[in-house]
Amino acid sequence: GEQRLIDWLVNRARPYVFSTAHPPATAAAALAAIRIVQHEPQRRTELLARAAWLREELRRQGWQLSTASDSLRDGIENGSAGASPSQVAATQIIPFIVGDAATAMQLHRALLDVGCFVPGIRPPSVPASESLLRISLSYAHQQADLEELVAQLAKLK
Repeated sequence: GEQRLIDWLVNRARPYVFSTAHPPATAAAALAAIRIVQHEPQRRTELLARAAWLREELRRQGWQLSTASDSLRDGIENGSAGASPSQVAATQIIPFIVGDAATAMQLHRALLDVGCFVPGIRPPSVPASESLLRISLSYAHQQADLEELVAQLAKLK
């Protein structure tokens, strides 16, 4: 930055002065991620398609997707969320409500035991009766991974 800005920050942002900066590798990773987003848009499209498929399978099994997730889907399907109806999934993060905290953690542990990492989210992060599991898909998750998760969830339903 300009020297004037640097001088101002040094004198006004004391907590920053005494903190540790991110290592250069963090900046390099962020730049690489931006390049991937710019040059490989199919990754995002494929990921969102997988997320849409998984959402539908969860609904078919009777799991209750969180209200926020349903609101996003409804907004997209009705064209009011700034997206086209063909964009079935707005995010690759799929939270679904399971009820109390003990149930959420039992399901989390059961899935972990079979190799599926699906964190349980419980109070105080969510209301007491709305503990949930949060699936976070990445492009590295392939259809076979999702099918395995669906099969394991079916056993736990």
